[in-house]
Amino acid sequence: MKKRGQGVEHMVVYVMIAVVSILVLTFGYKAFEGGKKQHQQSALINFETNFNTDLEAIKRNIGSIVQKTYALGPEIKEVCIQ
Repeated sequence: MKKRGQGVEHMVVYVMIAVVSILVLTFGYKAFEGGKKQHQQSALINFETNFNTDLEAIKRNIGSIVQKTYALGPEIKEVCIQ
């Protein structure tokens, strides 16, 4: 014999599971996006630091020609140096 409220109990459990799953996915996505932005900022700071260090070293050797390669993220298309 089936109890009368048993179907409702299952529905409450399913709704709670759905809510928790949505919350976990939402917060996980936000954390992932935040980490991605943090990585982009650190890559830009790393580029700036390396570039300035190399520029100071090149300044001391007047007339020298140096070719350097720097890693930039895929979101940076070009760099203008003035």
